[in-house]
Formats: sequence, structure tokens, C-alpha cells
Amino acid sequence: MTRHSLLPGSRKPAKPFWRRWKWIGLALFAAAVLLHSRLPGIVIAICYLWGIAAIANLLFFAGRYLRDRLFWRVRNRLLASFVFVGLIPIVVLFWLVFLSSYILLGQLAATYFFTSLRELQGEVSKINGEIAGFLPSGPPPVSFASDAARILSAHADLFPRAAARLLKSGAGPLFEIVEVSDPTGVVKKEGPVPAGLWLGGNHDFDGVLVDEQKVLITSLKPVRQEPGYYLEVTVPLDVVLEQRLAREKSLYLAILGRGNTTVRITGTAVKVDIQDDDPARQAEANTEAERLVREMVASSSKDTRWMIAFGTVLDGLKYGTGEKGYAALVLLRVPLAVLYHNFLSPSDFQGQFILKAVYVLAGVFVFVEIISLIIGITISRRVTRSVHDMVQGTLALQSGDLQYRIPVRRKDQLGHLAQSFNQMSEAITRLLEEVSEKKRLEQELEIARDVQATLFPKQLPHPRGMAVFGGCEPARTVSGDYYDFIVEDEARLHIVIGDISGKGISAALLMANLQAAMRSQLLAVKSALPSEIEKSLAAVMTHLNQQIYLNSPPEKYATLFAGRYDAENRRFSYSNAGHPASILINGSEVSRLEATGTVLGLLPDQTYEARTVELSSGALLAVYTDGVTEAVNSADEEFGETRLIETLQEYKSHEPEAIYRQVVTRVRQWQGSLKQHDDITLIIAKAV
Repeated sequence: MTRHSLLPGSRKPAKPFWRRWKWIGLALFAAAVLLHSRLPGIVIAICYLWGIAAIANLLFFAGRYLRDRLFWRVRNRLLASFVFVGLIPIVVLFWLVFLSSYILLGQLAATYFFTSLRELQGEVSKINGEIAGFLPSGPPPVSFASDAARILSAHADLFPRAAARLLKSGAGPLFEIVEVSDPTGVVKKEGPVPAGLWLGGNHDFDGVLVDEQKVLITSLKPVRQEPGYYLEVTVPLDVVLEQRLAREKSLYLAILGRGNTTVRITGTAVKVDIQDDDPARQAEANTEAERLVREMVASSSKDTRWMIAFGTVLDGLKYGTGEKGYAALVLLRVPLAVLYHNFLSPSDFQGQFILKAVYVLAGVFVFVEIISLIIGITISRRVTRSVHDMVQGTLALQSGDLQYRIPVRRKDQLGHLAQSFNQMSEAITRLLEEVSEKKRLEQELEIARDVQATLFPKQLPHPRGMAVFGGCEPARTVSGDYYDFIVEDEARLHIVIGDISGKGISAALLMANLQAAMRSQLLAVKSALPSEIEKSLAAVMTHLNQQIYLNSPPEKYATLFAGRYDAENRRFSYSNAGHPASILINGSEVSRLEATGTVLGLLPDQTYEARTVELSSGALLAVYTDGVTEAVNSADEEFGETRLIETLQEYKSHEPEAIYRQVVTRVRQWQGSLKQHDDITLIIAKAV
């Protein structure tokens, strides 16, 4: 099977893609980027504008190239559709899943941090209870500071900077400091303490306090032995606790200052921006925060397990007002294994259920995506193959390969389209064959018409005492009618007109045979006696009947009118074999030359007669075929013999040719726009 190239069509010559001004624009744009600090501002602006125009033009041409070349194939368009409809949503979905997973793991890391923070608060609360257990009933002992210091030192390995204060409540929210044990200077030793604001109507307080730049874990509880007294134990959330959490919990964190804080970490570079009204204090806070973040990153980098990095906000009560608010920004780095152990461990039923649900959903998602990918590729391949086959078939037709057939691969719409294309190709092949056959027939008909034209009289005869004119208006290329003038001598003329059954070549061939046989026989009719001439004409008709009967198909026959004009005695002898009666207008008398026998070629033993009429000066004879009188109009009415006689009488004073033209014109006007259905043959003879 012939293969045809499949290339995109070229509608018009492509414009040059690269032009000089584009190269210059790109060069100026690159120069503006590299030398922006050395060139004047106006020059930089011009270079940027020129470069942007060049880049925009190149992008436009690139887009048009993709449209005209890359996307010309249906396969590429389908692939692009799959990318935009299928692949991009999948990528976005994966990013959403990744982002959601990251946020979920980050929240788990934050939960892990807050859980660890509550554990620290619980430990601080226990220390508060332990110190409160040493307080006797009655007024506070003078030894409170030493007893508290002793107990705090016992927990120095966990909280090396812990502090304790004994407070006495007053009438308002301000509490009086009674005794203080604070060897590292964590809490205030003088002035009232707004502890009542921390309680907020509660019996005690365990939580986070924010005192300027300090973040404190505080436990404030009433002393049971003596009403009106409260014991406060405070631990700063500082580097020591951060190192402890990293050591005990694998929880790496960095607590940054209060206020709006922005952190950017790229590899080993750390940039922290803490908003503060005091520039000097802001610079110091930024430097300290960056140091803490670097230490946290360096510490966590020693742990080779996979980490999740996340940031969370630590809320607390403001030391002076008791209002809840932003305490600090906490940067976390927690190993994934630690989160899995704490939240998704085999002993955690709920965690295992969630993990199994995630696995099932992931498996279903992967399975559905694989099935969708297979179905998409299959459908795309089928569609593109069918379109490719159609294009190949079209190219084959364009190149003239009418035998090319598209393979019908499926019983769907595309398969039906391929089958219809093949049927169209077969129809075109048959049509071309029919056109070729028609052209051959037309050529044959043209040859037959030329041959038939040689059978009609080449010139009009001019017998003494008579003027004649005749013609044939065929309904097709080749006529089945026949007329002839056979000149015997200058005073005698034979007038013959016939109508062969059917039309076309077969009728023309039968007409040729009839003409050949008739000429030889009519030329032999020579006699001065009317009775002898009538017998001779009848014998000619009998002989022609037998010849047509023996040498033509049974359905073929012919009507024939043959007459002989003798100028010496103005007689016209004729024999009519089933032909329409000729019209003779002799003076004011109109007569019809009726048939003297049946048609030729139907009955083998048929006999014929002949008759003779006298022609006076000015007599008009019209011999015609049925195409004249049987011509119909749009109302299906025939022209008829009456209208023919009226036309002949109207123009009988004219020459035969003029009479002929008027009759033919009247017949055509009667037909109007209808197609001529039969041959029109007419002979006009006028005695002079």
C-alpha cells in the first residue's frame, strides 16, 4: 500500500523569525542587566523597553510556531489536552497532598512541642507542691529562702535557673513579695506582683508568662497552711531547656523574640528580622535570634534522621496585665520517626487506623491513576490513529490513488467514518468510470452524429415547378428520424421521411440501413403511368418491411412516408407506412395524406398501397414526424395537427424555408422551458 507523507499545510510564506532589531534588543537587555549600575537611568529604561519588546515578539512567534507546527497534529493536541486536563491537576494535587502532609506533620510537631511544654509545666507544678510541703502553719518562716533554695538545687539538673517567691495577696490584684529564692536573677525581688491578674478568677495558675523579652514557665498556687499566701515557682524557657528537650525528646527548637518576626533559612545562611521601635534593640535581638537559629540547625544536623521543620506561635499571659497574647515564635525540627512513635505507633489504635486509611487512599489513588492513564493512552492512540488514517486517505485521494482504502479497525463512530470514506472512494471510482464511459459514449455519439449528418441531404434540390426545404431537430445527439430528397431528374423528385422507434445510436443505425436500401430501390422507380408508379412504391414498401423484419430486433419498427413528384403532369404519388398523415393545402382545400399500410418491421407478410394526388399552382405540402404534433406544454397539452394546419395556412404565401422556421418556432414556444422529448423533422414542399 502506498504511504503518503503527513506534513502540516503551508497557507502562506512564513515571515523571517529572526530580525536584526530583535538581536539588538536582546543584546541591549543583557547589557542593561549586567551594567545597570554604570549606565544612566534613561539608557537603562530604553534598553529594558527595547529588550522587553524583542522578548515579547519572540514569545509571540514561538506561540504561533507551537500552534501551527507542534499542535498541527491531533495527537499533539490530545497530549496537550491530557497535560492541561490530566497531568497539571495531578501535579497540583500532589503539591496539595505534599503541602497538606507537611502542614499535618508540622501540626504534629507543634503538638509534640506543646505536649512537652505541658510536661515541663507539670514538673514545675510538682516543684511548687514540694516547696509548699515544707512550709509550716502560721506566718512564713524566716528559713523560706534557704529551704526553697535547697529544693530548687535538688532539681538543678532539670531546671538550673528556677526561682521561687512567696507572695501575699492584698485587696486588689497586686500581691506583696514576702520572700524570694532566685540565685540566677530570673524574677523581680521588689515591688508588687500583679499575680491576681494571672489567676483571672481561678484558684491557681500553671502556664506561660511573657515578661518583656523573657518567656517564663510559672506555677502559682495558694499555700494551704496559711490563707492569703501564694507560692510562685518560675523557670525561664531558655537555651538550657531547649538543650534538654533536644536531648530527652529529640525536639530541636529555637525560641525567638516577641513581636512580628520574619525568618529566612537558606542552607547554612540564616536571616531573622524582629520588628522593634528601637533600632539598636532590634539589631541586638536579630543577632541573638540568628545565633539561636544557627545553633538549633547545627544541633539538629547531627541527627541523621529525616526531619520536619515547622514554625509555631507560643501564646502566654503578659506579666504586667494578665492579657493573653503572642509570647514568642518557636522554630521546630523534629525527626519523623519521633512523630511516628508518638502519634502513629502500633500501640495507638487511632493512629494506626488513620495510617491504614492513608495507605488505602494512596493505593486507590495510584490504582485509579494507572487505570486512567491506560484508558487515556488507549483512547488517544485510537483517535489519533483513526485521524491519521483519514489524513492518509485524503492525501491518497489528492495524489490520485483511488484504490487506497482506510483500514476499519473498530465498530464505533470513527470506524463508521473510515467505512464511509472507503465507500466514498468506491463511489468516486465508479463515478469516474461512469464519467469515462459517458465521455466514450459522447465521443461515439459525436461520431454517429457526424455519420448521420452525411445521410441527410447535403443541399436542397430544385426540381421544375416545386420549391422544397427540410430539416431535423434531434432530441438527442443522434436522431432516430430520417428525411431525404432523391433526385431522379430535373422534373422528378422523391421525398422520403421516416421515424425509427426509439432514439439514439440503435435508431440511427436502423435509419442508415433503411436509407441505403431505399435509395437503390426508389431510383429504380421510373415510369410515366401513375398506376405503374403506385405499384412500384407499394413494392418498395413491401420489400423494406421484410428487410427490417428480418434484420432488426423484434421491438424495432419504423414509420415511413415516401412520395414521388412528377413536374410534367404535376402529380404526387405516395405510400404511407403508418406515418402521421401529411398535410396538403391545395388552394382553399386542406386534405390529409393518410396511411396506406401499417408500420414497417412488425408483420412479415404485410402489403402496402400507393396513391396519387394532383398539385395545383401554389399547393403546399407538409410532411412531418410525430415530434411536431405531439410536442407538449407545461399543462401536458399536445401541439396538435390543428395548430400545425393553422400555422401552415398563416404562412402559406411564404417560402418553404420561412414556413419551416415558423413551424419550429411555434412548436418550441408551445413547449416553453420543457425539455424536447422527441425528434422534430419537417419537409415543406410548395408547387410553383
